[in-house]
Amino acid sequence: MFTIFVIVIAVGVFVMYFRGEQQRTRRLRESGPRPIAELPEDTPGRVAGIAQPPDEPLIAPFSGRPCVYYAATIERRRPVDPATIAATPLADDAGWTVVASETRSIAFVIQDETGRALIEPTAAKVELDAPVSAPIDGAALTARQRELLAQHHVGEAGEPLRYREVTIAVGEAIAVFGSGTREPDPQAVPADYRGEPATRLRLTSSAKHPLFISNRR
Repeated sequence: MFTIFVIVIAVGVFVMYFRGEQQRTRRLRESGPRPIAELPEDTPGRVAGIAQPPDEPLIAPFSGRPCVYYAATIERRRPVDPATIAATPLADDAGWTVVASETRSIAFVIQDETGRALIEPTAAKVELDAPVSAPIDGAALTARQRELLAQHHVGEAGEPLRYREVTIAVGEAIAVFGSGTREPDPQAVPADYRGEPATRLRLTSSAKHPLFISNRR
C-alpha cells in the first residue's frame, strides 16, 4: 500500500512539473520579441539577432559550415531481404538505426539594433529546422569525418551509412527565450565619460528560467 502511495505521489509531482514546464515554454514562445538593450535582468523574455562567434567558430563535421552549434548523427542501414523490398517498398527512414551522435556548442553573441547578448547554450533546449541529411561516401571522407567514424567504430565494414546534421550557422538569425544578467560589454565602443558604460545581456539556462534557442519562425 505504501509503495502504491509513493508511486502516486511521484506521478503527481512529475505531471505538475511537466505541466509547469509546458506553461513556461508556451508563455515564452508567445511573448513578443524584446530589444536586447531593454530586457531587464532576471526577466523572462524573447530576444533575437544574428549569431556570431566571439572567437573562432566551430566547423560542422559533415556540412563543413562555420557554426556556433551543431548536432550530428550517423545512421546505419540494416540488411534487408531484397524480396521484402520488392513486395513492400520501404520508406526513406525505414531500416536506419542511429549508431553514433555528436553535439558541440560554444558561447556566442547575437546582436540587434539596440545591443548585444552573450548566449551560453550549455543545457539549453535547442530547436532547429532544416536538418541536412545525405549518404556518407567512404571514398570522399575528410580527415575530420574519418576521425569521427573511427571514434565511434562505424564504417569499418563498408556498411551503408548516412548522416543527419543541424547547425546554428554563423550569420544565421535566431531567437532566444530565457532570462539573463547584465555585464560590461568588452567589445562595445567606449562610452563618453559622462555616460553609463555599455553592457551586454548574458543568457544562461537555469532550473527557474530554462533557455530555449530556435531558428524557427
